[in-house]
Amino acid sequence: MEKSKAITKSAPAKKAQTKSIKKEPKAAPKKTDKKAPATKTSKSVEQLLEIGLLLDCTSSMGSWIERAKTTLQQIIQNVVDSADGNLQVRVCFVGYRDHCDAERFTIHEFTDDIVKLKTFISKV
Repeated sequence: MEKSKAITKSAPAKKAQTKSIKKEPKAAPKKTDKKAPATKTSKSVEQLLEIGLLLDCTSSMGSWIERAKTTLQQIIQNVVDSADGNLQVRVCFVGYRDHCDAERFTIHEFTDDIVKLKTFISKV
């Protein structure tokens, strides 16, 4: 007896289909001579520097508080003095205290009136 051989036909192999995707070169950015808009102020300024100053006003600072206030005022003045005509300097101040104190924060919002801010700090 002959053994019958099972013949199986396999499906013809499919060719991998590939799509050719052409990448379009990106257009070069357009060059313009326009500068970024300046901040609207009374002066025409190109840049703005905002400085936030924090001062620990807790009781543990008692012996150091006057020196810390003087140092902050000197920092403000040095920054303003070193700024050229294209730099607007604005400064804010936050004095903070312990959570159990009645007044926890003493805040002066951003301003470019440096004399007013220095006076405010001296009264903290």
